[in-house]
Amino acid sequence: MSGRVAKPPECRVLGADDYAALKNATRLAFKDAGGPEQFFEETRAGSAETLRNYVKHEQPAFAPVDVIADAERHARRPFVTEALARIAGFRLMPVAASVTGRGVMFDALREACEFGAQASEDLRDGKVDRLEAPEFLKALREAQRAFAAAEAQLLADHPFLKGEAE
Repeated sequence: MSGRVAKPPECRVLGADDYAALKNATRLAFKDAGGPEQFFEETRAGSAETLRNYVKHEQPAFAPVDVIADAERHARRPFVTEALARIAGFRLMPVAASVTGRGVMFDALREACEFGAQASEDLRDGKVDRLEAPEFLKALREAQRAFAAAEAQLLADHPFLKGEAE
């Protein structure tokens, strides 16, 4: 420990609007990841109340980066990462190429198959029940992300399709 004390909010580098944007983006990420009551079980936050405190504008503390990473993995968009990019003067763009090296199209197919397996299991009785819903939603969102990346790659590879995409 260095013995340094954290600076009070009035000594921070960014403006109040930037900090408010980060709180709002965090709130959106937590909400999109299932809400504090559900999401806290997916991350190291001790409780839903801890997550709710991270988004309160009157609280000086912000969510740790690993909690944000967990939230954005479950959310449809990287809300906080987008806000940080905007604050830094950048624009966040989805990566067209797959991290796995197998390609975006392969990833989309894999996610579709995984979602199909999840859906067929959960829909055995004709509906998704309360206990199955979180995993079902997670699998659905992962498939949606993979399809969005596949569509972006296809349109980047074949610009003549842009008019046909709508």
